[in-house]
Amino acid sequence: MNVVRATRLLRLHLEQIEALQKLRGKAGHQKVTVEHVHVHRGGQAIVGAVNATKRGGGWGQVAMPIQTPHGTRRGRLKNGNPPGDFTKAPRCGAKNRRGAPCQCPARANGRCRLHGGLSTGSKTAEGIERIRQAVTKHGRYSQRAKTERAVYRNLLRACRDMLTDLSENGSMELCESGS
Repeated sequence: MNVVRATRLLRLHLEQIEALQKLRGKAGHQKVTVEHVHVHRGGQAIVGAVNATKRGGGWGQVAMPIQTPHGTRRGRLKNGNPPGDFTKAPRCGAKNRRGAPCQCPARANGRCRLHGGLSTGSKTAEGIERIRQAVTKHGRYSQRAKTERAVYRNLLRACRDMLTDLSENGSMELCESGS
């Protein structure tokens, strides 16, 4: 009984291996033909035959072409830098963690995006007032609101004192002394 099962299992295993080899054989011989390619200005393309090599344990990886040096790089640059070779853009120059000058391209303020820093704020009275109005959310802690609350507290304190005097001394005495 076990011999029959083992035979069936081995036959099934051999059939699966043959099917897998048949599939692998077809996958290894694929051919791709590219008829028309657009390579725009500044783009890169490989011209010629590219052979698939078995690298890193798998088929289908493209062999790396021989690296050729780039020509002069051209194009638009940001932050007011003139178009042309971006390696000629002015550099930040701020001291980085290693103590060397930063080599990132500078923006209009002379520093890169990492070392530019935030705005130190307006210096004029109008600018300071505009910022103060922009960040005011409710005005609860403004000077005007604080003095108004202090006046109300003093008024309530005076009313409480008057009520305690009325309850202690009687209402007639206060009325006579007030007139």
